[in-house]
Amino acid sequence: MYNLLGLAPASDPSNLAQLILERVVAGKKIWGLTGRAVFDIGEGVVVKIGGDLDHDEAGAMRFLAERAPSLPAPRCMGLITIGKKSLLFMTKIPGDTLERRWATLNTESKVDIRRSLDEAISILRSIEKPERQPFGSSSGRCRDIRMSDRYTESPVHDEVAFNKFLLTSPQPRISSSYKSWIASMLRTDHRIVFTHGDLHPRNILVVDSPDGGVRLSGIIDWEASGFYPEYWEHLKALNTRDVRDESDWWTHLPSSVIGYDQEIAVDRLLERSLIR
Repeated sequence: MYNLLGLAPASDPSNLAQLILERVVAGKKIWGLTGRAVFDIGEGVVVKIGGDLDHDEAGAMRFLAERAPSLPAPRCMGLITIGKKSLLFMTKIPGDTLERRWATLNTESKVDIRRSLDEAISILRSIEKPERQPFGSSSGRCRDIRMSDRYTESPVHDEVAFNKFLLTSPQPRISSSYKSWIASMLRTDHRIVFTHGDLHPRNILVVDSPDGGVRLSGIIDWEASGFYPEYWEHLKALNTRDVRDESDWWTHLPSSVIGYDQEIAVDRLLERSLIR
């Protein structure tokens, strides 16, 4: 850590936390939003810093490095907490976000990216869930990101229990019969697969290719990842789609992800009536 941050091994331990923070924020800020930021500190290392970082992301990256080493994802280099701030050190994936580049790409390049993403998703889908591993992250909790985050209070081991979690409502006036009606439309026989959980162009990095297009360089931001029903990737990929969004990205989602329109329609009903 000392060498990584350019600190002398003899640095005063009582002042080490402040030195680390100063060294990180002196790097190049490459992303920032609502109390979070990512800094490039050189030597192929980036640091995500924030007061509300989900520590499950570090566990997810370690799990992927072990189970899917060919997957183009960052490698966790360490996680430390200083006061109320968490700092996640990881390897840097080169490139620009697909969100920035998408509108400039021709149809052939878009199809190539879709094909590469399909290959990456197939790697994820090849990971078998350990027998005793609950749904969700490596810590054994499920996360449902909507207008606000929701987490399971106890481990979930089957889709019946997962659906019960989804049906949890902060609204006291929702009748049990109404919940039962929605529950009757939720399947309980999906495959449980490893899921990124936020497959959005801002989390997909690309680099220029010799033919003038771009190629996939990596997928980042694994804090919402874990073992979920197979439709979850499609559902969460559409989390941020706005009714006014004219982008054709949505028609280029990887074919291995799509095909769950019925589950998404039921979830929209669930969200409108039980959660908001």
